[in-house]
Amino acid sequence: GQGQVVGLAGEPGIGKSRLLYEFGQRLRERSVTYGEGHCLAYGGATPYLPIRHLLRHLCGVAEADGPEASTTKVHTYLHAVGLVPADEAPYLLPVLGVVADGDPLAALSPQAIRARTFASLQQVCLASSRRQALILAVENLHWIDPTSEEWLTALVDRIAGAAILVLVREELPI
Repeated sequence: GQGQVVGLAGEPGIGKSRLLYEFGQRLRERSVTYGEGHCLAYGGATPYLPIRHLLRHLCGVAEADGPEASTTKVHTYLHAVGLVPADEAPYLLPVLGVVADGDPLAALSPQAIRARTFASLQQVCLASSRRQALILAVENLHWIDPTSEEWLTALVDRIAGAAILVLVREELPI
């Protein structure tokens, strides 16, 4: 119930990724939900890139899943954590690259869509943490896109009373 943020920072090659990997392996023996997101050198202009990875981990959406399977898995996960799929899924599915028929968000401004997407993503994390502890790992934070950085900052501001651990790893310049 005490939200925390832990940063791993250091020069390339000192074992930060290995430490996160081993930590993730040990979590398999525990009752926690673990999600991992990756920032990529070429992904700095792709909004929600590490968040997409985290959401896929949480909802069990595979890279090869099509729109129908992805939608079903997101709806199932939202229901499992006590959220209303019809309220949250329209904002989460576009993060996964799933375009809905008839675009239910077409009447909203980009600012309204962004605000509601941020809120839905936060609700997913908070609801997940009520079910069991949630650990979110973000690799290569130094390459994070501005949208993901803003969302992650907003999440960190809200985790004080939640069972959420945010782990971030970044390279320091030599």
